[in-house]
Amino acid sequence: MQHRIISADEIFTLNGPPLKKGYVVLDEEGKILDVLKHGQFDGEPSQVQCFDGAISPGMVNAHCHLELSSWKDKIAPGLGLDTFINSINQGFIEKWPYDIDAMQEADLSMHQEGIVAVGDISNTAHSFQLKAQSKIHYHTFAEIFAFAPERAVNAMQKGMELMQQANALNISASISPHAPYSLSKPLMHLIADELNYPSSFLSIHHQESKAENEMFLYAKGTMLERLKSYGISMDDWTCPHNIPAAWFLKEFKNVSRVLLVHNTFSDSDAVALAQNLHDGLFWCICPKANLYIEKQLPDLEMFRSQKLQICIGTDSLASNTSLSMVNEMRTVRKYFPQISFEELLQWACLNGARFLGLDDQLGSLEKGKKPGLVHWPIDPLDKDSYSKKAVRRIA
Repeated sequence: MQHRIISADEIFTLNGPPLKKGYVVLDEEGKILDVLKHGQFDGEPSQVQCFDGAISPGMVNAHCHLELSSWKDKIAPGLGLDTFINSINQGFIEKWPYDIDAMQEADLSMHQEGIVAVGDISNTAHSFQLKAQSKIHYHTFAEIFAFAPERAVNAMQKGMELMQQANALNISASISPHAPYSLSKPLMHLIADELNYPSSFLSIHHQESKAENEMFLYAKGTMLERLKSYGISMDDWTCPHNIPAAWFLKEFKNVSRVLLVHNTFSDSDAVALAQNLHDGLFWCICPKANLYIEKQLPDLEMFRSQKLQICIGTDSLASNTSLSMVNEMRTVRKYFPQISFEELLQWACLNGARFLGLDDQLGSLEKGKKPGLVHWPIDPLDKDSYSKKAVRRIA
């Protein structure tokens, strides 16, 4: 059997300190046969593929909307979540095209960059054939929403049918709620009943705008008014006068892992309360989308001080210029230069794999795993940063 032996200036295994001039030994299918420190390889130098810079595991895009790939530039940036949601809803009404070519281009770009798995939100089945054939592992979250209690059963049925369509194509899939402001109590109970098994997990948009907090804390604001404008009765809704997470986390206590997505307006009190309500929380940031929609980033220093399990996502091309995890990491470094490259890799690789339940195969460089390998051209003047040369998948 022909083995492939790869070496680099630094190898970020993410299960220990980086290896200087170490080696990763792969079989023909990309499975890791061994990870060696410098000096442990006793074969011929001609057998080794050497790379300047660094090698890491493949990345996990924890939050994406692949089906919106043809919606790029359709919604103006910086207008806030309320306007963004209205535009998305209008897009569905006007049947903005779901362009399979745009989805394929986005999928190929993610694969070439080194993304090996994606937590993908779906409201339709338009992306399913592509996902079934992709080199990337997709977990599809069939997204469910209905704030009006009388719509709960119908919304749940549609979500289940969408999940079953994905499963029929051998796509990993499960149902998931959209956001606190699009959930009624009856719908939460239906979702929680379906996800009442040990390995269940869900993804939910969370504290993405000030208006969301105003709705749940004070029963006011543009989000509440928008729901009323849809003709939705508020008679069955009682303001919890608490953070949005308190509205739903208790209902999902039997779900093993919950990904809170965006968290743009989460403060330390909200984070501490959420952490106390559920012990399987992951906090996903989508920096470029946060800036695109609300022109604000989450308080990452506070997140780090509370030792949260942070993941990274790209959101969609309706709210971003690319589905590049590298660009998300560069954006974090631009605004938080104190965050190390290795810590960003932890967020972008291992934490995302842990949330999706794929860390037995992905997320770190360990014997027996098949995580993919990514080459990072490191700036020699700053070993804790990386240049804008192409970052690419090499295995």
